[in-house]
Amino acid sequence: QPLVENAILHGIAKSAVPGCVTVTSRPANGGIELCIRDTGNGKHGGTTIAEGRGLGITRQRLAANYPRGAGLSVQSLDEGGFEARLIVPSTAGVEGEDGGAS
Repeated sequence: QPLVENAILHGIAKSAVPGCVTVTSRPANGGIELCIRDTGNGKHGGTTIAEGRGLGITRQRLAANYPRGAGLSVQSLDEGGFEARLIVPSTAGVEGEDGGAS
């Protein structure tokens, strides 16, 4: 949820033209990969992406809930906008976890 908020607040809302936020998912290494992409202005020329509350909170939640195998990467896209990729490992087979939704 913080990643979608970031895409809206820092991507789409700051653009002078209408934009789009896309959320996709796919199986990845026994878990799932989520991709959140916006069509905002992005940052060009290798500008460093500042890590604010949304990215920080997401990294903390991943570390707390999935100590091994989770990941988050963020990049500016050449065509404009940003992309965040979130890897969530499967909990199947982890002691105390059944892998199901609660």
